[in-house]
Amino acid sequence: MDSRDLHRRLVDLIEQPISPQLLSYVSHRASLVIASPPLNHDDHSIVPSIQHFVPLLVQRSCVSSGTLIGSLVYLDRLQRRVATVPSSSPCSCQRIFLATLIVTTKVLHDTSPKNRYWARYTSLFPLEEVNIMERQFLSLMDFQLSITLDDLFHVLYAFEASLMPILSTSHPFSSSHAIPSLHHSSGVSWEDDSYRVIGQKQKPFVL
Repeated sequence: MDSRDLHRRLVDLIEQPISPQLLSYVSHRASLVIASPPLNHDDHSIVPSIQHFVPLLVQRSCVSSGTLIGSLVYLDRLQRRVATVPSSSPCSCQRIFLATLIVTTKVLHDTSPKNRYWARYTSLFPLEEVNIMERQFLSLMDFQLSITLDDLFHVLYAFEASLMPILSTSHPFSSSHAIPSLHHSSGVSWEDDSYRVIGQKQKPFVL
């Protein structure tokens, strides 16, 4: 396949506003990282399901499509490390996604929200827990945070495959109901077969 076509499709996905299809796919991938017990009735009153938690966190943090693509690389990498490890916490997937998004944002952008803001975005976890989640994530990843073009193409293929049953004549990544990206505008560059989302100057994070 023409590498230029792959690059074009990847850039198209990164530059588009976040679509419902991408949000749904990220939620699904986050739910598969680790086997955790289902939320019971009491838990649902406190912790939203991963299908509701992901869109809520994405909307409150105003991350970009490029950041979500990077987070998918990390989720896939983490799943290979912990998939066989059972969890006793019904909110493990939510905690893992939060930590993944925090680290992805810090890796890909020159400026990113401090952890105290992430704690406020979730309205679930205190700052101390958020800090612990980030450290645990980095430890589980063995601080291997590089993202290659092969990593991104793997994510692109998997996402496009998930769209196959619902593809129409319209562009698969466009949507009139897409969530706008307010704080992050993204570009893409390749150096030595590597990739990074370039975060432009952002509005300051306010209390």
